[in-house]
Amino acid sequence: MKATFPHLAAAAATALLLATSAQASTPYDAVTDFSTTGNSDTSVWSYRTSTSLAHDGQYTLLPNFGPFAGFTGTAALTAGWSNAGVPAIGVNRSGSDQYFIGFGPGAQFTWPAGTMFLHPGGSTLAVLSWLSPSAASLSIDFRFYDMDANANFGDGVAWSVEKNSGAGALASGSFSNGGNSGALSRSNILVAAGDRIQFIVSPNGDFQGDSTRLDAYITASPVPEPSTLALGLAGAALLIARGWRRRAANPT
Repeated sequence: MKATFPHLAAAAATALLLATSAQASTPYDAVTDFSTTGNSDTSVWSYRTSTSLAHDGQYTLLPNFGPFAGFTGTAALTAGWSNAGVPAIGVNRSGSDQYFIGFGPGAQFTWPAGTMFLHPGGSTLAVLSWLSPSAASLSIDFRFYDMDANANFGDGVAWSVEKNSGAGALASGSFSNGGNSGALSRSNILVAAGDRIQFIVSPNGDFQGDSTRLDAYITASPVPEPSTLALGLAGAALLIARGWRRRAANPT
């Protein structure tokens, strides 16, 4: 069967969509990608807090990088971003488990090697923020754990994963002292360039004892911006229309 011009135009439109979907996905790992040198509005991962417990998307950058007081191990490797102590976000880069001994006997807990630590403030959030560099479809895998099971601080934590703000909540919950969220995932989350995925830990009452481990992974698969897709499809439609007109004018 001879391929007609409309068939070729339709094939071109299909090829446009398939070529876009075939582009390589990009993985992001909050621990592997952790930065000790930069925290800015243009960073793919940034480390943030709030001025209240409101999930309004207006999260400011944690200003200071330095050692976390009270942990065993080399100070430079048990460090992170903070604002006057807490909120705080860091990664144990020492290569071995470290222990918090700052409150004395009975208040110790373990910070496992190679894991991320978040701690909210009394009336402020700890926010790990991922910035989308382009339009994409995301798969998000995450888990929150209470690292500090001290019975003196037994009200646990609240957590959420949001697209931009609480109005775009993808998942949320809380767990009691020593608990965890379980391994969770969300898929086919569409984002535009400049959208953010926010991983948030907030106090579930008393903020003491709210040291929280977070595993967070994002896989971004590129999709065309709506304007690009519309332009490509409009062009294909124009070619199809021209082909049909030519066919009508020359039926043989």
